Amino acid sequence: MKTLLIVDSGKRAFREYILQSLAKQYKMVLIDSVLTDWTTGYVQHQEIVDFKNQQSLLDLVAKLNVTQGFSGVLTYDETKIVETALIAQHLEPPRSHPRNCDCLSMQSNHARCFS
Repeated sequence: MKTLLIVDSGKRAFREYILQSLAKQYKMVLIDSVLTDWTTGYVQHQEIVDFKNQQSLLDLVAKLNVTQGFSGVLTYDETKIVETALIAQHLEPPRSHPRNCDCLSMQSNHARCFS
């Protein structure tokens, strides 16, 4: 079974169905800024991380990748798109470039970012 890194759990009412569905096909590891108890039935491992500290985030992901062997990284939280792209780039470049994701998350600046 492939292992998927999940970035941020989100609120149970809005995200549980996603983890429930993914758990049928993937082993999941969750990184989040807080411990969440509702995810324990779906994720095999959970780590707390400071998303504002990019180096700490990437160091943790690198450490986890050695033991877990991630096949992919996923977030469903729009506020974590840039961090998720940084992780993807760190794990296996040249995936989504963080600058492009940052631009996509700022609709008013969309045209300027890609010009």
